[in-house]
This record gives sequence, structure tokens and C-alpha cells, in this order.
Amino acid sequence: MSVPLQTEDLEALSEPEGRLEIELLPDGRMRAPQAATRRILRDRLRHAEVLPTGPGWAVLRSMGPSGAENPSGQRRVVAAGALGSDGVSIVDFIGFLATGYETGVLTVAQGHVERSVYLYKGDVVWASSSVHDDRFGQFLLKRGKITQQQLNTVTNQAGNTRIGRLCVERGYLSPHELWSLVQAQLREIFERLLIMERGTWAFARVSSEILAESQIHFSTQGLLVDALRRLDELKVYRQRLPNADVLLERVPDGTTEDLAKRLRDESLSEAKTMLGHVTSPMTIRDLMRAVHNGEFEVTRAAYNLVRSNFLRVVEAAEPKVESEPAIDVKAAKDLIGTYSMAVREMFDELGRVGKVGQLRSACGIFLQDEAGTAGYAKLLQSVNLLPDGTIDERPLIDAVQSSGVSVRGLGDALSELLFFVLFRSTELLGRRRGDDLARRVKMIHSMLGPSGSKERPA
Repeated sequence: MSVPLQTEDLEALSEPEGRLEIELLPDGRMRAPQAATRRILRDRLRHAEVLPTGPGWAVLRSMGPSGAENPSGQRRVVAAGALGSDGVSIVDFIGFLATGYETGVLTVAQGHVERSVYLYKGDVVWASSSVHDDRFGQFLLKRGKITQQQLNTVTNQAGNTRIGRLCVERGYLSPHELWSLVQAQLREIFERLLIMERGTWAFARVSSEILAESQIHFSTQGLLVDALRRLDELKVYRQRLPNADVLLERVPDGTTEDLAKRLRDESLSEAKTMLGHVTSPMTIRDLMRAVHNGEFEVTRAAYNLVRSNFLRVVEAAEPKVESEPAIDVKAAKDLIGTYSMAVREMFDELGRVGKVGQLRSACGIFLQDEAGTAGYAKLLQSVNLLPDGTIDERPLIDAVQSSGVSVRGLGDALSELLFFVLFRSTELLGRRRGDDLARRVKMIHSMLGPSGSKERPA
């Protein structure tokens, strides 16, 4: 039986190498257990300057003669830094690697957690993680592709490095499934690397021979755009479904016919499939195994079903809407004006392809959703979109003043609207044109601070 990709060499490259560690003893001396570590210290750091850095790094610059060149085939770090507000944006650095057609491995570390992406001439060709739940066997288990007993069988036979091939040989997966699932796992690790907020990163040169042989070649820029869009959407879904362990139950009396009326055509099949599995209270994690899909896809479908009042969160606390400090009229107008600009941009783009009517219809259903959106149902129901997509400010300001909603509250409500309109617009436009629109809208949205107010820095 043939398998559509050769992964052994790449998996071996992903395995943790012996770390070159040192220990600083109480009397100031250094202890270097490995001979290789002692050799590096002897060759390069007999006399060195300690450079000031952010937390997580100690950088030493040799002040003596340069040492021997790096042996062929070994990793050689050529750039490193810290994550966080004082560091370089990891998204920007990945974009730099892609546009520079770089080859090597980028590793992001936070404590004992390490995730890496491997690039060949700017394309992503592999990904790895030190996290147990990120490993391929656990990935298959979470999606219900194999059972725990099957995972134990293949793990005991050969360990994680050949789990995919063994699953095919034993008939647990088809070769085509393996190919799709390896790509899906790579995307998942890539997204999780992007949201690591603290720690350090390093880019190392490695031999290009193994990387060049990978049959997986993703456009890095394409991966970034898709990942950032999914992460933006997930922020909206998380306002109602905060994690994969939230418990959901079916709302009585909802029928398939009602579902067809309430949901878009492209969401209907996904929602029907999921709804059929909810015979008793289930978590997002349970549903992932039941429908054999990933956390993002299942959370999106569950969110649509909750919004459409076919599922409900069991014993969920009502979201608390901020009431202090109250927003003034000028601040409200400024905020609404910026969101209007972004929504109008999307209406203009959909008008050029004759689909603005579909977008307007979807927005009308969204704004009048009886189940509410993140606790701002009444506020959103007061939103009136003018023919060009501009938000009619007067009824919304009246609603803001009567409810005493804060700056953050108004910004959160309008963000709900903005990301829904963006999500629907990109679906109607298609990937290429939708990605271009998403970049323009996010540029406008960047004018706002994290609270939704222009008064705070972006």
C-alpha cells in the first residue's frame, strides 16, 4: 500500500536534539556537562561581553578570535529575539522570511513549550511541537480518526515518528486521509505558534536537502492570511463559547426545516451534521470526535447553532455589559464613524460584483438575532445600515445613552458587527479578492485601540 508522502526524514529533523546546556554554580563558575558545549565555550567565549536583552535571553558576544565554522548539516542560529510588547512581531518576522525566500527552521519557545515551522525558499514545508496534545497521534484522536486502543497499538509498535504510516498500513486511515490530515496538523501548529505571546524565538539555518524533498509546500503568506482570519473569527466565537470544554445541549422543538430557514446554504450541511450528534449535552471536544473535524470548524458550527437558537450553553453565566464609565456623544460618533468607514468599504466591494443584496440580507438577519450577540443584542438591534453600508449614528447613539454602555461595550458590539460583515463578505467574494478586502478593512480597524476607542493607542 502506497503512502503519498515520505515523512521519516522530516520527522527525524523535528525530533529534539541534545541540548547544549550550561549551569551557573553558586561560586560563579560555569558547569558544561556535554563535551560539545565545552568545545563551543572554549573556542568562542574565553573572553566575552554580555549584551543587554529582554527576558528569556542571555546573549554573549565573543571578544576573542573567531572560532571554527559550523559543521555542515548542523543547525546554526542566525537571528533570535524575544516575544512581547518589547520584541519583534513574530507575524512580521515570518513575513520577512517568506519574502526573502529563506530556508531554515523558526522555533518559538515559552518555557518547555516549543513549536517550530520549517521553511524551504520561503514556503512552509513542515511543522513540529514539543506539546503532547500537538503530536500527530493526539491530533488523530481528538478528531475521532482513531481510537485510544488503536493509538496505543501503533505507538507501542514504533513510536510517534511513524504513526501516520502505521495507521495506513493497519487500515485505520486511507493514504488520501493521511495526506489531508498531515496538512491540517501543520496548519494547526502554525496557528498555535502565532498566538504564543511570551517567550523567545530563533531562526536557524539547516541543511536544505531534507527540506527540499518535502511534498508539502504551503505559501507562507497564504498561511498567514488564512491563520489570522481564522484567529479573528475565533475571537468572536469565543465570546459565547470560551473554550473546547463548554457544554452544549439541544434546544427543544428546533427542526431541520427551521434550520434551513435560519442558516446560510454553505453552513447548512455542517450544522445539520453536528445537530444530529447532539442527543445529550456535549462539549466542543466531544463534537470534534463525533464529526471528525478540528476545533475551529466545530466551534464555528456550534456558534452558528447557538446564535440560531438550536443549541444553548448549559448553565452559562450571562455576559456582563460594562456600564461605567459612560460614553459621551462625541466619542460615540467618532467610534461609529470609523466602523462605518470599514463596513462601507465592504459594501462598496460587494456592490462591484453585484452581491451587495446578499450581504445586506445577511446583515439584517444578524442584527435582529433574538438570541443576542455577546450580551449586546439590544444595542445591535438598534443599528440601521444605510444603503451604502454607513451606520446610521442617531438611533445607535440614543441606545448607547439610554443603556449607559461604556467605550469598550460599544466597541465590542461594533466589532461583532464588523467581523460578521467581513466574514460574510470574504465568503461571497472568494479567497483572493476577499483576502485583499480583509487587509483594507483591518487597516481601517487598526485606527482603533484595543478597547474600540481612538483615544487609546493601537
